[in-house]
Amino acid sequence: MRKRLILWCAAASLFAVPGGLLHVGNSALANPDDDGAEANIDDSMRFVLPGRPDVPEPQHPPMSTTRNVDTGKPPHEWQRLTDDWFSLRPWLDDRGISFQANLTVDGTKNLTGGADTAGDAWRNLFNANVTLDLDRLAHWKGATIFTNFQNQDGRNGSELTGNALGISNIDADGRTQLSEFWFEQKLFEDKLRIKIGKVDASGEFGPCEHAADFISPSFTQTPNILGFPSYPDPATSVNVFVKPTEHCYASFGLYDGATHKGTNTGSYGPAKFFGAGLFLIGEGGAMWELGEKLNGRAGVGAWYDTSEFEKLSGGTESGARGAYLIVDQKAWRAKPDEKDNDRGISVFLRYGWADPDLSNMEHHLAVGLAWAGPLAARPDDILGLGVTAARFSGHAGTDEDYEVAIELFYKLRALKFLAIQPDLQYIHNPGGLRSQDDALAATIRMVVDF
Repeated sequence: MRKRLILWCAAASLFAVPGGLLHVGNSALANPDDDGAEANIDDSMRFVLPGRPDVPEPQHPPMSTTRNVDTGKPPHEWQRLTDDWFSLRPWLDDRGISFQANLTVDGTKNLTGGADTAGDAWRNLFNANVTLDLDRLAHWKGATIFTNFQNQDGRNGSELTGNALGISNIDADGRTQLSEFWFEQKLFEDKLRIKIGKVDASGEFGPCEHAADFISPSFTQTPNILGFPSYPDPATSVNVFVKPTEHCYASFGLYDGATHKGTNTGSYGPAKFFGAGLFLIGEGGAMWELGEKLNGRAGVGAWYDTSEFEKLSGGTESGARGAYLIVDQKAWRAKPDEKDNDRGISVFLRYGWADPDLSNMEHHLAVGLAWAGPLAARPDDILGLGVTAARFSGHAGTDEDYEVAIELFYKLRALKFLAIQPDLQYIHNPGGLRSQDDALAATIRMVVDF
């Protein structure tokens, strides 16, 4: 069934309009001078194009205009597969109630080496969420409520490759859950932000904006943070974010630490918040802009889990700690003078350290680049290339000291609501085991926005 769905959507993308693949940049629609529209991708788009499928973003679309809604447009110009619900959807958006849903389907085949070349792995992740903009809905300035329902199913791709760093950021153990449910308040002209509730910490701490379209999870979050409350196990939390100027920020989070104890916090509410230890994390950083609108950011973070941990060499230790570093930089813009033209090349770096007595990975490093709009005629496509590596701890029980993976992908924005992404990952020393030869895994990803 999943294979047929992939093939059907690929065919639909080819024949949606005469002439084959559709260019989905600026549209020449009627009434371009309507007031109230804010730039969001371009002025005919109302929603942020999805990046990471495991951490969906709240939506704050601009006020509706005849230019940026789907009502009355042909299906191949729709921003989402289910259209505007006969104009009900933009009506709700304008009043602060935004619905969003998407389906991500991954199919992986390990071509050589690794643990299994005979089988394949098909899995899917479905998100359905509601954003309540309380400013529009109830004149409560700076307040937002967000909730996300999540269903995941299918075989884990790492069973094929046997690697430690993971193959897909939608891999999980099969979940049907309310993954996030939080309230956020912005104060003092957005210089202070407070978020309380069930939150995916990886969306707030250590995110690399330009790594969001990579499929391997070790690009989108640091894999050696023990008990990290992230997909598929976000957790109840209290978070405080301070941004005193446009050039610096500081963040702090206090999370339910039950994830380390084996509790699927993604399927629970706040019941275990103080029952199994706490996970604390903090980050500080700086933002800058180089010439020609080349934005950059660097952040340094540290984390501590108060739980009791088993040492790899035997015995136990109270508390685990670690640190991380992230760097994001726009390196080149094709047309810096055009406000809504994001074509260009971005680079990123991610590093993480964890206590080698407690973590199988002492060091992790990932670097990569993402090229938005590698073809002028296809500005919404993305080409990505990255390298991610883990150095195993001395007591991890591996034959080799390290694992390295190289990922190459091309994300094709076939329609505004449909993306198809072929992906190749070459893994050297998968799992650090000599019994497993270097692996080459091919993945096809499809994302549909409803």
